Amino acid sequence: MLHILEDLSAVLEQLATYNCPIVICGDLNVHVDQIDDPYTIRFHQLLESFGYCQHVHQQIHTGGHTSDLVITGGDTVVSGVRTGDIISNHATAWADLGILH
Repeated sequence: MLHILEDLSAVLEQLATYNCPIVICGDLNVHVDQIDDPYTIRFHQLLESFGYCQHVHQQIHTGGHTSDLVITGGDTVVSGVRTGDIISNHATAWADLGILH
């Protein structure tokens, strides 16, 4: 798990050099619903340090976790986050995005 956070940190550092809205979506294999987990805590700290927010709070995995995420910077308005049908062992995640320029 530590290597995932290191890789994410490197990606966020690179994205910080661009002047455009960023949306990161997908299965990041971080169970953000486990709020006492040290990796989850570090994950949230990392996002916050770069000004990002994670928007999916529903359990979306058949194992009962939230690992499929929608992450945006402060310049993106996110609303209507919802889950859909189970596909394989994950449900679909939907969100309405408003990109501000």
